Amino acid sequence: MENIPSDWEPLVRSEDAAKYLSISKSALEKGRAAGNEGLPPFCRIGKSAVRYRRSDLISWVESNLVN
Repeated sequence: MENIPSDWEPLVRSEDAAKYLSISKSALEKGRAAGNEGLPPFCRIGKSAVRYRRSDLISWVESNLVN
């Protein structure tokens, strides 16, 4: 890849997002099919590729902390 700006954030595959969130990949898939309510935002690349921003995963975890 040519000249990718250093401040660009890499996108994370569903498998890796699921590992980070300690849930199954199928839970993410089912959540997306159900409207993604209560799950981190994602982007769809083409027809089937789904990616997550690392910062969105971190924000989602932080916003779901329970005292």
